Amino acid sequence: MGNKVRYLGDNGKLLYIICFIVIAIFMYQFINNSIQSNRYNSAINDFNNNSSKQGIEFVIQQGENSRDISKNLFKLNIIDSEDKFNYFVQVYDVGAELKAGKYRLAYNESPISLIYLFINGPNAVDLVTIREGLRIEEIASLLFDNKIITKNSWDIFLNQKIDHPVVDVAKIESNAMLNGYMLPASYDIDANNSPEEIVRFMLDELQRRLIDRYGSLVLENHNSLGLSLSEIVNLASLIERESVLQKEQAIISSVLQNRLEKNMLLQSDPTVQYAIADINSVERFGWWKQNLTLLDLEKESPYNTYVVKGLPEGPIANPGFNAIVAAMEPAETNFLFFVASEKCDGSHRFSENLAEHNYWVSQYEKNCLE
Repeated sequence: MGNKVRYLGDNGKLLYIICFIVIAIFMYQFINNSIQSNRYNSAINDFNNNSSKQGIEFVIQQGENSRDISKNLFKLNIIDSEDKFNYFVQVYDVGAELKAGKYRLAYNESPISLIYLFINGPNAVDLVTIREGLRIEEIASLLFDNKIITKNSWDIFLNQKIDHPVVDVAKIESNAMLNGYMLPASYDIDANNSPEEIVRFMLDELQRRLIDRYGSLVLENHNSLGLSLSEIVNLASLIERESVLQKEQAIISSVLQNRLEKNMLLQSDPTVQYAIADINSVERFGWWKQNLTLLDLEKESPYNTYVVKGLPEGPIANPGFNAIVAAMEPAETNFLFFVASEKCDGSHRFSENLAEHNYWVSQYEKNCLE
């Protein structure tokens, strides 16, 4: 029959091109999956190396799928892309293997290391919660009671100075002056952590949140009164102790800042509570005496804002981050006064003048004190 040379027509050329494209796609997927597999293995090590760091508590509820999980991770700023997370879940076909439960996650984890963790199951331990508005002494007592630190180790720590950017910017001279900067949150700490490590976790969290929101620890250019970090934390400590409802914190902040601008006494009761809390008072009334007397209001102290103008000498408590935001971003009001409302539910009545304020005081006394 002899040799025949076959020429590809237009259809043949098209078939050849299609085959080439299919092979190229297959090779790309093969190489890409190999690369991702290596990344997956290295991510395991990355996660193990980061597992001791402070992060955030995250819960996968029963019945949640991978898209629910990625959405929640993105909302908490744990991942920067839902699509990346969902892509790797699909590539490894592990959507059904992600286990419900409570997890302790580090910020900026890679999607692959998170998937590895969720496949292995919940890793969270019982966290120690520092609630908003506690004095440094109260936080120490909580740590003593939980047998996390000893009084002796704490006393030694107070006489030192921790090396940290927050301390530098706020010009804190010793650890005994850290009241206000120990950000309330839930922390993964135990008796293996030293006082310095525990406080560093709190300072790190404060620094992270401030930089995330304002881009800097130098806050003077980010608020209307040009207040520094130390002044903002100071003001936030008053807001924290004055407020019961978080939604009122920005309004309370506006009252205090309006009074500062008018050079009025702040007359904040929590500053009196802080000023009078000596050993004898604490034994009788606790750290925050509830029923203040006229004698209490006249207490000579650089913290008592009934007798000194401006902010107290330093923070009176450790405010939550929402109170710090309220200090930075007060509501726009003309209010100069506030008092607990006649509803007796923790809310307040706000007033622009003394006559209106006195009316709401009488209503509170009538409905809540009689």
